[in-house]
Amino acid sequence: MKIANMNPIGARRRAPRAGASADALALRTATAAAAAPSTAVATPAEDFVDTRRPSPPPLRRGRIDDVESFERPSSRDAWRKKMRLFNALFLSVPLVVACIYLFGIASNRYVAESVIAIRNPASGVSGVPGSMVGQVGQPVPSQAERAIDESYAVVNYIKSREAFDELNKRINLTPRMQETSIDWFGRLSPEARHERQYQHYLSQIEVSYDDLQGQISLTTYGYDADTAFKIGAELSRMSEQLVNQFNERARADMIKLAQEQVSEAANEMRRTNQAITDFQLANGMIDPTMETTSYGTIIQTLRDQIASKRAEMTALSKTSTPTSPRTSEIRNMLDALEVQLTAEQQRLTGKTDALAPLIGSYKMLSVDQGLAQQKYSSAVAMLQSSLVQAEMKKLYIVNIVSPRVPVDPILPNKSKSLMWVIAGTIIAWIIARLTLASIRDHRV
Repeated sequence: MKIANMNPIGARRRAPRAGASADALALRTATAAAAAPSTAVATPAEDFVDTRRPSPPPLRRGRIDDVESFERPSSRDAWRKKMRLFNALFLSVPLVVACIYLFGIASNRYVAESVIAIRNPASGVSGVPGSMVGQVGQPVPSQAERAIDESYAVVNYIKSREAFDELNKRINLTPRMQETSIDWFGRLSPEARHERQYQHYLSQIEVSYDDLQGQISLTTYGYDADTAFKIGAELSRMSEQLVNQFNERARADMIKLAQEQVSEAANEMRRTNQAITDFQLANGMIDPTMETTSYGTIIQTLRDQIASKRAEMTALSKTSTPTSPRTSEIRNMLDALEVQLTAEQQRLTGKTDALAPLIGSYKMLSVDQGLAQQKYSSAVAMLQSSLVQAEMKKLYIVNIVSPRVPVDPILPNKSKSLMWVIAGTIIAWIIARLTLASIRDHRV
């Protein structure tokens, strides 16, 4: 019969889909035997179904992994054992290593903090414009802007290789970072080159500038208190020296410009004075205007005498003859005065050897001399003003918080570091579990 030749696994799979019990299965088997052709005679062994045998547990539809677990019940237990071992190692090893390093190996670090600010005496004076125009027409930055620029320059200088080299000369920093008492992770290798030494130096400092407060925060680290203190103290001194260099450069540039203007004005004044001297020597007179005044006085005197003689001549013409000696004398005198008047007028406005052209040239030289003297006076006043402004614009460093020798080490922060290790381990463990679960699902 067909029922007797069926696969037991297939029978078990059809039984759960029909949802029948063992009695229902027996009834269905008997019905199928009755419906078979009459020519087929079933033997008692083939028609017998043992209804007392317990049926296997029903399987849920669509769960192939349940079938595999039913066939291989030990695979899930092996997976669980492996995951327990994985969890134990993954979660415990980082914590154990961190505890061994933090509480047994890590060297203590000292921290020295300092706060400095760059100030200017005139920066807080009311009424001082934010910017002004210099003598050469270029805008000059305000003191606040200059202080900000110099603050960023100090920050960049502290981070520079030049500062590291200078600091290494002053406190012999490299051997301090190579002490054998420092743990392996924090100690600088004796074979480290200059670039590696510089990178290690950067790990020992933290510097930043706050725009709102206008302050530079400097934090220095060291594996002994003296090193942390000396790094901070020397960097503060080096920063002050750098600002002083900026001041000297700005002062020298400002004074140099004023001195150049004074020198130029003095040379121009000398040139005009020499031109007037050459004019006086060439024409044989000190001041043509004074000569003109004297000639004018002479001309006016001659005119007065001519007028007097003419009046006297008129009076004699009424009482004496034209040929009288007195009349002839006055007439000769009048002619001489008129000739002298004509000669004196020719000296002023004549075509040759006249004073009028000389007066024009001399006045131009006098104007140039006056302008040169004014320019020289302004340049001298500007030089004095530059000296005062150079002192007013001088920047200086204020140690708001001076570095001090630390008493106790505050690094490493063992509890905080351990919490970070725990958090990182848990996150990594979650990622690893999800990755392994995804791999296992794809294998199935």
